[in-house]
Amino acid sequence: MKKHTVLQGNKITYLLKRSRLSKRITLSIRPGGEVFVTLPYFAALRTAENFLREKSGWVLRNIAKMRSIGHNQGLGKNKKEYQKFKKSAATLIKRRVEEINQYYQFPYQKISIRNQSSRWGSCSRKRNLNFNYKIALLPRKYMDYIIIHELCHLKEMNHSRRFWELVARQAPQYKQLRKEIRKKIT
Repeated sequence: MKKHTVLQGNKITYLLKRSRLSKRITLSIRPGGEVFVTLPYFAALRTAENFLREKSGWVLRNIAKMRSIGHNQGLGKNKKEYQKFKKSAATLIKRRVEEINQYYQFPYQKISIRNQSSRWGSCSRKRNLNFNYKIALLPRKYMDYIIIHELCHLKEMNHSRRFWELVARQAPQYKQLRKEIRKKIT
């Protein structure tokens, strides 16, 4: 649903989505400066507005930055890049999934390569693995971590202690990798 708020004297429009799967509030700004807030299903609506106010400096800086990229220009570029790299990314990612899963031996249904705007990967309840084609362009250690992360969701569909123990079996440095991905890449 479309909502409005004022941050540091600037009127902001944002899209609010409620999610039954989300455990915490998330915020993203897309090319063109569109603001998206995902709220856990049972959280109060005012939580989203309070979160935006708390992060107002970051939000305003990144809206300006993403508007300078330009909505259509950014999407068009990504679409061309996606078409160019999709096939080779699929080959590489599927091969690495098979190699890494030799350790875990988790059954899965299919692997999809997508042009996702806000995720590196996901695992569905139907046991489908989805990856952003861009992980094939990352340094190998980050790509492998993302694959390990999604493979472990086949066993644990959460981020519990058991999930992280599974991840640590193949990526003992997962905490550092997560920090680096968030800091350097996102």
